[in-house]
This record gives sequence, C-alpha cells and structure tokens, in this order.
Amino acid sequence: MPAGMVDSIRAEFLRYKSLAEGAIAQLPDADLCAPGPEGGLPVATIGWHVAGNLRSRFTDFLTSDGDVITI
Repeated sequence: MPAGMVDSIRAEFLRYKSLAEGAIAQLPDADLCAPGPEGGLPVATIGWHVAGNLRSRFTDFLTSDGDVITI
C-alpha cells in the first residue's frame, strides 16, 4: 500500500477521532450510558461498536477482511 494512502487514512482517522472526542466531551458522564432517543443505543455502546468495527477492518487488512466468525 502506498505511503501516501496510509498517511491519508491516518489523517482521516485522527480527524474523525477528534470530532468524536469533542462531541463526547460535551456529555455529562451519566449520559454516556443513558439510552438514546426513542430507546436507541447509548453513546458508550455505539463507541464500543465503532471501535470493534475499526479493529476488525484494520487487523490483517492486507490478507483478510478482518471478520472472525466463531461457531
């Protein structure tokens, strides 16, 4: 993978990370685990899902899609 592409991906990741951290910092701690509107998922749960998805996508990304299926 070209270095420029890796740098671009890294920069976008850091940009979105900064935006997410800024948004989360505006919430009181108690609201992180409170259900979302209309019974939606709490912010903390969404964060865990996004982190897991990113970890999956970028683990061994040159040789696999990162999905691990266990039965």
